[in-house]
Amino acid sequence: MPFCDQRKSRGTQDPRRARKKRHTLKVQLLLDGETREVIASAFGRGRTHDFGLFKESATLVHRDTVVLADLGYSGLDKLHAQTCLPS
Repeated sequence: MPFCDQRKSRGTQDPRRARKKRHTLKVQLLLDGETREVIASAFGRGRTHDFGLFKESATLVHRDTVVLADLGYSGLDKLHAQTCLPS
């Protein structure tokens, strides 16, 4: 039995590509790098931007803490000096 039904939508070869992501969830975790312990978590709708979820969660990060983040958090370096974003 195939994973998805075999209905094809117009203009698409693969039926899995035609599906809309309707019920997604975005999760943000803050971890301790040494102990890998979860410090904080935040949840939001899937369409929420990463940085928007961070601002909504109102998570406070100590100024001496180094934050490793992906490009979804661009702009965080303006709020927190110890932010490392990929180039």
